[in-house]
Amino acid sequence: MAADKALNLQMQVRRNTEELGDFLKDLDRWEDDIKSKDEDLKISKTSGSTVGRACFRLPPVRNQAKKKKVKKNKDVSKDQKMKSRISSYDYRSWDKLNVDELINDLEEKEEMETLTSSDDGDGDEMLDDDDEQAEEERRLQRALLEKDKGNDFFKIGRYKEAINCYTTAMQLDPNNAIFPANRAMALLKVERHGAAELDCDLALSLDYSYTKAYLRRGKARSHLNKLHESLSDFKEALRLEPGNKQAQQEILNLKQVSKPCVIFCVHVSY
Repeated sequence: MAADKALNLQMQVRRNTEELGDFLKDLDRWEDDIKSKDEDLKISKTSGSTVGRACFRLPPVRNQAKKKKVKKNKDVSKDQKMKSRISSYDYRSWDKLNVDELINDLEEKEEMETLTSSDDGDGDEMLDDDDEQAEEERRLQRALLEKDKGNDFFKIGRYKEAINCYTTAMQLDPNNAIFPANRAMALLKVERHGAAELDCDLALSLDYSYTKAYLRRGKARSHLNKLHESLSDFKEALRLEPGNKQAQQEILNLKQVSKPCVIFCVHVSY
């Protein structure tokens, strides 16, 4: 066993010696390469050949000039900030500082900001007003279109459809006296005299000088056997439009109906 260990140790020493020799040979070759490169460099410098210069000239570093400029700008801005600030120990600068002027500048800036904000608010309000006005105009136009549709239905005898159109027009524009007066006209055709009278009341509350509303209410009241009120409506229509043939004819009709009946008693003697 001891002999085997000694043999293994000798073999290990031999391997180590061989590896060391190989390492030294590699080191010698590396030194030779370095020396040859140094000689080539010396030759290229002394000869001044363009090939040597091209081979050994290093490329410039990218963005080096820009970095220097940026650095300078940063330094300048930093210096300006430092100059704009007054050191807490610079008592002379603090003595020269005009506090009133600084306060006035701050107040002017605040006033300008307030004015700009208020101007923006006024602009928004104006836009809102314009939008509301445009929406109002569209709504009134729709009401007129519904009224025209109702008139078309009325002309062909479709009175219920006409009533629906006039109702929609009244909802879109409740301040127009024409729409309830037109609906009253259609209601008279379907013999809804009480509703027609109410629509005429509404129309006259919006426009007390609307002649057609008086004529239609007078017609509705005559059917409701309100002869005295009906006669007053026709007279008012005639006052507003002297020579109105419909009012004149209706007044004549009412006078004939309201004449007292004369009963002749015939005495028969036997």
